[in-house]
Amino acid sequence: MMLKGHTYKTFKTAPGTLECRDACLADVRCQSYNVVMFIAICELNNQTKEARPEDFVKNKDRYYMAKGPNRAPHRDCNNYKNLRDANRKSSYKNRAKLCDDKLHVGWYRFVGAAGTKMPTSLVPSYRCGTVYSGWLKGSHPSVEDGEVDRRVCFSDYRNHCRGTTKIGVRNCGSYYIYKLRQPSLCAMRYCGTD
Repeated sequence: MMLKGHTYKTFKTAPGTLECRDACLADVRCQSYNVVMFIAICELNNQTKEARPEDFVKNKDRYYMAKGPNRAPHRDCNNYKNLRDANRKSSYKNRAKLCDDKLHVGWYRFVGAAGTKMPTSLVPSYRCGTVYSGWLKGSHPSVEDGEVDRRVCFSDYRNHCRGTTKIGVRNCGSYYIYKLRQPSLCAMRYCGTD
C-alpha cells in the first residue's frame, strides 16, 4: 500500500535503516512516507491516508507509514500574534466602532477573553465592538489540510455578508490561527468565540 500523488521529496536510503522515518520526523512538511522495498527509496508525503483516502492505493513494492500524532507543528503555529480583547468576542454588544484597520498581514490567534476561534455562523452587526462583525464563512480545517483559504463575511443590519475578505486558516492541533489582513472599511472587525 502507498499514498500516491502527495510525494514532495524522494531519496535513496541505506537498506535496513530508519533514515526514511528519521527524515520524516525532522521535516515539518512531512505527514507520512512510502518506502520502495528492495531498492531502499524513501518518498516523503505532505498528506496522510486519513486526509486523502482516495489516494491510498495498493502497491506490492511499497509500504506506507504515517508520522503519527506527535508530529511537529507547522512553523506558522509558533509565529503568530494574539487577539485577546474581551470586546472582540461575538457575544459582546456595544455601539462602538472599533477597527482592524491597523492589523498588519500576518498570523493571529484568538485567546483569553476574545475566545478561542473565529465563529463559523452569522454574527449580527454591532457585535465584537464594531459595526460590521466579521465571521468565518465555511468550516475550520483539519491539521492534515494545512493552510486553507476561507472568506470572512462582515455583517450589517440589512445584509449578513455586506463585505468579504479572503484569509488563510490553519489548524495547529489544539488551536487555530488565521492569516488576517486589514478589512476594506474601518468599522469592520474580526470576531472571536469559544
